[in-house]
Amino acid sequence: QLFYPFIHTLLMGLPHIYRDVPAATGSVVEIEIRGESGGTWFVIKQERGWLLRESSHAASPVLKLSGEPISKVSVPPPVASKLFTKGLTPLAAEPLVSITGDRTVGLVALNMVAVMA
Repeated sequence: QLFYPFIHTLLMGLPHIYRDVPAATGSVVEIEIRGESGGTWFVIKQERGWLLRESSHAASPVLKLSGEPISKVSVPPPVASKLFTKGLTPLAAEPLVSITGDRTVGLVALNMVAVMA
């Protein structure tokens, strides 16, 4: 029951990690944390930088996207909590996550560290 607020807080770093990723304005990267306590977040390219939006959680309104995400990243909860807190390297996490669409853009999310251990 505390996992969702924990992972939501960690994912607030996504716009920062995507800041140097070139993409057309309106491009979307979907990040799904699997399971009942997870959810789906979208990093959306704006004219200046990227913006984080969430969806698929009872507390969130449904987000309407203008098109298909350029990349979709799906991460199991135990992998997400370790990966984003420096308990698992991106290289070790890569075979444990699912990335569809632009793999290079999706892999950027695996490099986010929200908590320094």
